[in-house]
Amino acid sequence: NTDENRSSKADTISGKLAQFAANLRYDDLPADVRERAQLVLLDALGCGLAGSTTEELLLIREAMRAAAGGVGDTQLWGTSECAPLPLAALANGAAIHAREMDDFEGCLHSGSVIMPAAFGTAVRAGSNGRDLLTAIVVGYDVARRALEGCGGNTPLKDKGWHSTSVCGGFGAAAAVSRVLGLDAERLQWALGYAGSNAGGTWAYIPDGAMSKRVHPGFAAQSGVVSAYLAASRVTGPTRIFEADWGGFFPTYAGDKAQPHKATEGLGS
Repeated sequence: NTDENRSSKADTISGKLAQFAANLRYDDLPADVRERAQLVLLDALGCGLAGSTTEELLLIREAMRAAAGGVGDTQLWGTSECAPLPLAALANGAAIHAREMDDFEGCLHSGSVIMPAAFGTAVRAGSNGRDLLTAIVVGYDVARRALEGCGGNTPLKDKGWHSTSVCGGFGAAAAVSRVLGLDAERLQWALGYAGSNAGGTWAYIPDGAMSKRVHPGFAAQSGVVSAYLAASRVTGPTRIFEADWGGFFPTYAGDKAQPHKATEGLGS
């Protein structure tokens, strides 16, 4: 039965998050949440401009130019250059995180993941400010819930995972999906792709490698691609969080996971 199948998919963790993300409206947001969304947006833009002049970003933009072959429609912050949206999201996410001044909210440094993905998509789509701010709130909420469902940052860190990039892709995927106006079914697929592509480990520490700065960019890029795949109805897993074999929580947090926290108080 098709209706029963859809109902069972919607009853999963990602299904509940997708319903929330697809249905939230700007008018539903309390005044303090709206103000916070504006603040984290401005903070991310400022951090991105400050980070755009670092050594890492000069090299990252060089890499993105080479990968793009000189084409693109999304601005690389702090320059007059453009790159394709997924590559620009990577570079701009790295720029926000480059000087380690970015916010510590959501999945820890959520702005460096969610903003370049949501902002770049909103500019391309011609979205208004209300739509962008709603998408930002959705992204922060979903990213934080992915982290809380793992039992917080400690279980991830103990296993060597960098929570910003591991959990951030969920927030970016949700935010971009919101900007694109995806329904709950496709938004759930986007979350499935974000979880399928989650990554980023603490292995950069022994070298002091620049890859630490790139991790948020990878998650931002993943969120963009995940949402566009879902928009084109390329189906993704609907039990991405709780599947026994390959589910995000069992795989990344093991027995320390607390899946119920991913939907606890959802909508408040």
